[in-house]
Amino acid sequence: MPKQGINPYKGGPVPKNRIEWAIENTNSMKAAARELHIAFNTLKKYAKMYDIWAPNQGDRGNTKPKVDKMWNVQVHDIFAGEYPNYPHWKLQKKLLHEGYLEQKCSSCGYDKCRDSDLSSPLLINFINKNTTDMSLSNLELLCYNCYYLNNDGSKPGEVSADVQAAKIQTALNAVKTETLQKKLKKAFS
Repeated sequence: MPKQGINPYKGGPVPKNRIEWAIENTNSMKAAARELHIAFNTLKKYAKMYDIWAPNQGDRGNTKPKVDKMWNVQVHDIFAGEYPNYPHWKLQKKLLHEGYLEQKCSSCGYDKCRDSDLSSPLLINFINKNTTDMSLSNLELLCYNCYYLNNDGSKPGEVSADVQAAKIQTALNAVKTETLQKKLKKAFS
């Protein structure tokens, strides 16, 4: 492959059909130049010469919002259980930003913030220990000390032994054959 910016057509003109093809298959003129392995100004010169110059085809001037599916999620949809795997850190940030939870520990009332970014060292806690139940009545913010006291010393994101056992039992109940159940019990014990 030739180096970017060096005309691979050896000083000759870039064919009109190649420029049309590149413009049609890319989102911008800059991308078309990259596709053809020529400098942007070279593409511009020949596209204007062939009267096919179409700047701003990539909607650069338009203000379209970026689509990040997880950030465009509405809080009421999370509360309804439509997104059980929604990241906890994003949920915490969203709940604080939209005012659903106050930025203080629900247990001891700790509410000090860092001066640099005005965030506080709080963790989201699931009251019934089910991390997929994201209803507002099941959520609270705890400081690190209260979080560890409340969750038997388990780290954030870590599943306690009794919750892990319940998940294993649910998986075993879903399995129909006894031999497979025995093998799974043996593997998990």
